Amino acid sequence: MDKAAETKWDKAAISLENYKEYYKKKTNKFDLTLIDLLYISNFKGGNATINEKEDEKFDVKLQKYGEVLIEIDNIYKDRNLAEINDTELEKLNEYINKIIKLSQEKETAIDGFKSSYISALLHSYFPNLIPVLDRRILFNLGIVDIEDKKNAPNEQIKEIEQHYKELIRKIRNISKDENKSIRDIDRDYFIMDIHDQQSV
Repeated sequence: MDKAAETKWDKAAISLENYKEYYKKKTNKFDLTLIDLLYISNFKGGNATINEKEDEKFDVKLQKYGEVLIEIDNIYKDRNLAEINDTELEKLNEYINKIIKLSQEKETAIDGFKSSYISALLHSYFPNLIPVLDRRILFNLGIVDIEDKKNAPNEQIKEIEQHYKELIRKIRNISKDENKSIRDIDRDYFIMDIHDQQSV
């Protein structure tokens, strides 16, 4: 176990709970603002910062992200990843791809808010349905080869979003087989020493 990673995970869990408390007080929790993104940035950590000017265009961009959150909520509500069938899982992946695509298109991209941060936003609203996309977990689940870690600058994974579907599938299988929540699985694989990775 990596003690530094364990400390980081535990602190991030507090940031996640702080964000949930914040959006519970909003009239419409899917009405995103810069404050929401700053909470997510605080939860996810790392070196990225939100560098988008807060203006009318920014509000329009955020509305598009909020619309996808509403679509997911309308279909899945408080569903659990382990409970959904293969067809529902495929549809969920389509919604996830849709919101990630917003971050890649010029009209809706937000500087500093890319796929791993979007995954944190998704997870905060749907903690039992959508896991966080994180490089440590990708390494420790064997989705990304440990050799790739040695060749990656600052251990970053290029186009990390291409691994999201596989991550969701693996976490779903673990959740079913071990009767564990997404949060528990996330913690288990986040705090694991990366050199102890195993294929699941």
